[in-house]
Amino acid sequence: MLAVRRKEGESVYLFVPDQTRIGVSVVRIEGDQVKLGFDASIQVGILRSELVEQELAKAGGIGGGNYPAMLRGEIPPSTQFLQNISTRYAKLQRE
Repeated sequence: MLAVRRKEGESVYLFVPDQTRIGVSVVRIEGDQVKLGFDASIQVGILRSELVEQELAKAGGIGGGNYPAMLRGEIPPSTQFLQNISTRYAKLQRE
């Protein structure tokens, strides 16, 4: 894991092999919470870890601890898992 310090208003960019660029900005810092902003195409799914972990738990708890094996890239996600995440992501986009 790469850890980078950023101040409010500063950003980092992620570049993935398919030429997708994802910007992550520190929008606001309040006490012990940091509000992040993400700049990415609509095709990029961005979900809070607890939502992904809920879907993993429903699917039988793949992996263990805070970093399930699937999220670490050790095993591929199932088709059902990807469908569940896509459905939840679409619902969040509408809210």
